Amino acid sequence: MKIDILNKAIFVIDYEQEELREIQSKGEFDTYIKGLINNINGNETTRLFKIRRETTEVVNCVENIAKNSDNIDEINKYCKNIANKLLNEEIKVQKQIEQLRTSIKKGSLLEVLLHDTENDIYSFLIAKVEHKSFFDDVKFERRTGYSTEDNKLWKSCLFKFEDIDQEIQIQEIKVFLDNNAKYWTDNFLEIDPMNSDDLNTNNAFKIIESTLTRNIKKIYPKDYTTLRNSVICYFRSNEMFDFDEMYNTLFEKYNPIEMEKDAYTAYVIDKVKNIKENNKFDNQFKINQKIIKAKVKKVYEVNNNIEIKIMDGIENLDEIINSYEDSQTGEKFIKIKTNNEETYNSFKKN
Repeated sequence: MKIDILNKAIFVIDYEQEELREIQSKGEFDTYIKGLINNINGNETTRLFKIRRETTEVVNCVENIAKNSDNIDEINKYCKNIANKLLNEEIKVQKQIEQLRTSIKKGSLLEVLLHDTENDIYSFLIAKVEHKSFFDDVKFERRTGYSTEDNKLWKSCLFKFEDIDQEIQIQEIKVFLDNNAKYWTDNFLEIDPMNSDDLNTNNAFKIIESTLTRNIKKIYPKDYTTLRNSVICYFRSNEMFDFDEMYNTLFEKYNPIEMEKDAYTAYVIDKVKNIKENNKFDNQFKINQKIIKAKVKKVYEVNNNIEIKIMDGIENLDEIINSYEDSQTGEKFIKIKTNNEETYNSFKKN
């Protein structure tokens, strides 16, 4: 993919001083930008968004930038409008959260008009990037700037558009967020997700659980129970779902109990990898805990008229509940750790 940078604008967003500072970059800065763009294009932890029905400020600016792609003055005017919009939103958000003793990360806003010459696709990138503190090698004074080795991206939005019958139309809006910063999409960009968080939560948990059920539940019940419990714990303990993080944490690092390595690769690793390609849910979204809580209940039949009902994910599951077989009689037992004194006394042997 050959990407040409048609225009770029860089602004320091200083919400403390409530000011915008434009930075003039030199030619070599294009290398940094292209590295950043490659990271974004290769980043699969993104989410698709759509334009709201009413006209919004940033979308209107992007459309005008596309229409005036050969007019530098017009492009710079609209880029500054976008940067001012972000500054105003960050000032508002910072005032709301400062009582919590937290702050919005300080960084710069990059706005870049791009042309993919191989596919003849135009796009416009809006990205907030990290400032790093360092000592320069001349005066040994502390400065801030960008790392040429680590293109650290916090938030981004990539608009792709086409010229259809001499009218610019936005074809795709792809967003990456490093955290659940709702102000970025809701107040600043004023765009809406293609899939709701409720739909994403429901589909993601349902598909992952059914993949485990279909492939290993009957053959490898212990691994199924352990992995399903881990999936529940992930959903219940995280505000944001990130497919790659979930996959690496739960499945890549898992040591099978009953399964051989080849079987685990075939029945779990390969199957879970394929989930990502089905497009039934976004790779990143906010988890709706109410939906998960309603889905995780699991009932196990133990004996006549006796059941175990598990209501949530359990940390250190093996330390709480396990089974064993009496070597002499062959009888099978379930052993459950309890922290309830009344329940313990109800079944205590004299």
